[in-house]
This record gives sequence, C-alpha cells and structure tokens, in this order.
Amino acid sequence: MRTLTEYRVDRGKLKAGRQGLLVGHGRSHKVASFSPAAEGCQKRIGGRCVGFANINAKAEGIETRPAFRDAFQRRRCLVPVDSFYEWKKTGTGKQPYAIALADGSLMALAGLWENWRSPAGEWMRSFAIITTTPNELCAELHNRMPVVLKPETWRVWLGEEPADASALKALLAPFPSEEMTCWPVSTRVGNVKNNDPSLIERIAA
Repeated sequence: MRTLTEYRVDRGKLKAGRQGLLVGHGRSHKVASFSPAAEGCQKRIGGRCVGFANINAKAEGIETRPAFRDAFQRRRCLVPVDSFYEWKKTGTGKQPYAIALADGSLMALAGLWENWRSPAGEWMRSFAIITTTPNELCAELHNRMPVVLKPETWRVWLGEEPADASALKALLAPFPSEEMTCWPVSTRVGNVKNNDPSLIERIAA
C-alpha cells in the first residue's frame, strides 16, 4: 500500500485557489503519476463544451451521466488535501468551518480528470471532485461532502487493481464521522484573493 508521500505530494503546495495536485492513473499511464491541474475548468469550442463545467460531480448516477461517465471509467484520480471548507448557516449569516481527518493526516478525495485543448491550442488538464451524502459531522454544515477514500482503496480507485463499476460506486460513500474533525475559521476564506496559512487557523465561534 502506498502513502500519499510516496506519491510525491508536497503539503506546502496544497493551498486554496483554482489549482490542485492530482494523483492519477489512466490508460495511457503504466504507473500512477503526480501532476497539477485546474479546478472544474470548462471551455466551449465550436459549440462543444470540453473540460468539466463544475468542480463537483455527484456520485449518484456518475457512471451514466454524459459529462462524467467516460472519466469515471478511464480517468479517476486522487485529490490530496489536508482539509476542506464548508459554510454553516447561523442566525447572523454564515460561518465557514475547516474539516479534516482527526489524526491530522492528508485526505485523498475521489476525483475525475480530463484533458482538453484551449481555444489558444494549449492542452489543459482539469478535474472534478466527487461528492456524496454527508456524514453526521458534515451534515451539521452542508447537505453534501466530498468522497474521502481510505488508503486501502486507493489502488482500486486508481485502476492499479481491477474493479467493475459497481465496486467503484461502492467506494463513493460518506467517510466515517468519528474519524473527522472540524473547527471555525475566518470568513476571509470566502475571498479567492486570500491565500495564506492563517485561513485554516481556528477562531472563536
């Protein structure tokens, strides 16, 4: 079993923004590879959309939806993060929370990647994160959560071990609530111009 460190993930590069780092495995790859990609990019060329239109892809029906079915079969990836944000409605507005694994280790989110050519002729890579129904912890904040995959499932998800569509779909379940934690953070996370380590620091709720 590999760790995300063995997949050469650099925690220092995992920060908020419109870029992500992927661990991917496609038919054109003999081994899993590590590469940067843009979140949910979409371009329209000759009336046809290429790339993903949304950063999120619902697990329900993902194997049959035209936007994702081919990538689900051939271009699955892991998106390593140390936490993600959700906003909780309050009596005075919304409060953002950071959500992480309770042991502080990196999370591997289930993703799909796509290659497409921009109008300028440049080849681009983009990705979408698969979401599912929330566990008890995340349900307090939002009605969806990203699919977090445990290390023992990574090889199957990346195509390094054989699995049919039903086996892959079975992986897209809520992560155990008792193995996660969350804490309130600054509303500065709502502005994409802000991108510094203080965004993830706990504040008084």
